[in-house]
Amino acid sequence: MEAHRDYSLSVQQTPASLAKRQAKAQSPPQQIRGAMIEQTRQMLDQLPNISKLRRDADRRYLYSGVQKPRGAKRKYDGKVDLSNVRRLSRVRQLEPGLNLYTLVVWHISLKRKICIAALVDRRKLAKTGVALLFSTDIELDAQGILQYYKARFQIKFIFCDAGAIYFNVRVEPNFD
Repeated sequence: MEAHRDYSLSVQQTPASLAKRQAKAQSPPQQIRGAMIEQTRQMLDQLPNISKLRRDADRRYLYSGVQKPRGAKRKYDGKVDLSNVRRLSRVRQLEPGLNLYTLVVWHISLKRKICIAALVDRRKLAKTGVALLFSTDIELDAQGILQYYKARFQIKFIFCDAGAIYFNVRVEPNFD
């Protein structure tokens, strides 16, 4: 601290403001925090996500035809239509009338390729049901996606039951 003659200490020279400056100097810089956040995002991007899609989610077929010689290359080949399963690859029949299909598509909102496992239920003649499961790991097969999704719900019910027992909560079935 500088000694000044005939002048009182300015606000910048008071011990309280010096302590604040020293504390700011000791805290990690904003760049390091930003780098840690970015590193965490990259780690989460490497983990595959397995979940269920809505039927109206915006997906596009990937273009696999001959590219034009000039200009931008075609990426997409139209919107995914679930009523037409001809473009999906059939994996196997799980039960009579219940088939498992797969396809790698582009998801608009996620801005990435995803692998879809489509369960097509034709056991009821009047209505065809479709359940769409997906994984961000495009190397994972449809059977694996289905197994992981089933396991997820088995684990969820274990935790729900354990929470109900621990907190002494009685869960009434809701049939509405």
